[in-house]
Amino acid sequence: MDLVETPISDLTPFDQNPREISNRKLSRLKESIQTFGLFKPILVWKDEQEKLIVIGGNQRLRAITEMVSSKEIEMD
Repeated sequence: MDLVETPISDLTPFDQNPREISNRKLSRLKESIQTFGLFKPILVWKDEQEKLIVIGGNQRLRAITEMVSSKEIEMD
């Protein structure tokens, strides 16, 4: 396994992810990311077309994507 920094725009959420998150838990996840940062990596798999599919961390990706789009955080 390699740890690689990748722009979030290169990541594709897993469309068959069975997990869902309530608005309340999503807000708490965003607060946690604001306070502590993202310390657990998002796991991806490269499919046949070389797309990076998220297989672990879909909710974190959603939270970060929403935070960046609403300018709650900036990504360098």
